[in-house]
Amino acid sequence: MGDIKKNILLLSTGDVNGAYEAIYKIAQILLADGHNVKMLVKQKTKSDAFIKQYPASERPNSLLNRVVRKLVSLSGKKNRIVPHSDRNYYFLSHDELVANIEPEAVISTIGFVPEIIISGMTDGFVNSADLRAIQKTTKAKGFTLAVDMNHFTGGCHYAWDCPRYFTTGCNNECPALAPADARTKELAGVNFRRKLKNMTDANFECIVMSEWTAKQAQQSLIYKNQQKIYNINSIIDMTMFNNANKDIAKRIFGFDENKFYILTGSQNSRDERKGFRYLSDGLKIVEQQLTPEQKENVVIVVVSRAISTEFDSIALTKKKIDYITDVVGFDMGVVGNMVNDANGHVAKLRNSEDLAAGLLKFIGMDKSDYKRHSQNAHAQAKQYSSFEYVSEVLAQAFNTEK
Repeated sequence: MGDIKKNILLLSTGDVNGAYEAIYKIAQILLADGHNVKMLVKQKTKSDAFIKQYPASERPNSLLNRVVRKLVSLSGKKNRIVPHSDRNYYFLSHDELVANIEPEAVISTIGFVPEIIISGMTDGFVNSADLRAIQKTTKAKGFTLAVDMNHFTGGCHYAWDCPRYFTTGCNNECPALAPADARTKELAGVNFRRKLKNMTDANFECIVMSEWTAKQAQQSLIYKNQQKIYNINSIIDMTMFNNANKDIAKRIFGFDENKFYILTGSQNSRDERKGFRYLSDGLKIVEQQLTPEQKENVVIVVVSRAISTEFDSIALTKKKIDYITDVVGFDMGVVGNMVNDANGHVAKLRNSEDLAAGLLKFIGMDKSDYKRHSQNAHAQAKQYSSFEYVSEVLAQAFNTEK
């Protein structure tokens, strides 16, 4: 990533699983490129020396925070409002007004004044008021890492079909919040307006992890004026996920060379936003079109902590792997810009029939064609999701490329 080395602060609530793992991988990439990197978290679980836990005793004491705390005290409320919300929207960001951490304590904890800040998923830890305060103190160049939609909205991490984050701005008609709750109906609008002001004042830019999210960022009111949205396409460690030792992996997991495996999964496949209902419908269509012999040789492999009951009605053999190449998927997330006819099949969003057509194409494919598609899939991931690719994109964002 060039010869210009930077002091870089990464912010995240945690350091393991999902969105927290993404910011952790970015830290590894930046460290390998020679930058001075610290990852500040609310709760540290990994042993890496570059991960620092923010001291819980440090509480912001600005005039604004003192006024807000006094008003809350006089009102008799002991805690900030926690809204009644539709869980499908993941309305986790409850307050963009009051800072949670002190910039001076941040600098003291990490041991340097950052030149670059990247804020990942920081629910319950850092909000836009904190980011603005840190940027104003350090004069650092700031970025948010969009692993979901929270950086674009007034609280939701998934806006579904709500257009307010790019039309009017979030307001008291927020579909995530209970309309009968007078205390919280204004919360989304208050949060959104303050987040827009904070991010504009601090001149934050957005880094995304898929073309899907890039489009959301480009149309959002908060980031619509950003000249270029930086897309790092998920992050894959190609030293771990590659096709060099497929035979060994098959033996470890007990995979039969003569069977066709359909791998799918998420941490919680019961979550509606993961779309397993549409996958289940697609698999039922596939099942109806297979011969008895083909059915015997097709196995669904589910990588998940919680298996969706949608799979119960499918007669095909199912195999569960708690954690763990051709791709068939709906046109969203990284699928749209990582998958094509040469390495998989992009199905129309929520179209189970189209998904089934893609699966049937590969189930009926001969081994030579399948091998070619598999090699193409590996090459595509290496070109657009490897650590090396992410390093190059971050260099462009930081203006540190050679």
